[in-house]
Amino acid sequence: GRDALLLLLGAALLYLYVQGFLLLKNNPLSKRTLIILASIITAIAFFTVPFDSTDVCVYINQGWLQTHYHLNPYATSVVDIPNWYHDAMLKQHWIQAPCAYGPVFALLCQGVTQLGGGDYVRTLFILKAVNALCHLGIARMILFGISMLQDAEQLAQSAYLYAFSPFMLIHEVANAHNEILMAFFTC
Repeated sequence: GRDALLLLLGAALLYLYVQGFLLLKNNPLSKRTLIILASIITAIAFFTVPFDSTDVCVYINQGWLQTHYHLNPYATSVVDIPNWYHDAMLKQHWIQAPCAYGPVFALLCQGVTQLGGGDYVRTLFILKAVNALCHLGIARMILFGISMLQDAEQLAQSAYLYAFSPFMLIHEVANAHNEILMAFFTC
């Protein structure tokens, strides 16, 4: 039932995405209006609880190992912590593997868990806020950075295709995957 519901939701979002693009082709929007609408849709994705991935739990685990336990996430895994399952910040995802990401990302996870102060929900939404800001930052870079290469109509369409993409909104903002950080810094 869950998979069928997700399939229907995905199909509905894809339909709305295509209809929005067709509407934009017929009725061009200003940069300001596009940014406002992108901010609204990103906020909706931000407030959506992660539902299709547990990777964000892994990021919080890695940060919490550093923040609370003062351990090297490359030399220690969650299962190395005695009674780890009693710690509300540690979730049962990738518990036997050390950090699989680079040192800059490990430091980001540490900073996020420090800001979260041991509150799991706050930490989750701080991490999601980083992703939402990256998403909007990429949309702005597309909107303003490519203006010398395309006319205004094509520019707004290009920004729309990224900023309103159901994949980007669900995968990167709602489910808080870390690939968006690489995309942001690549842009």
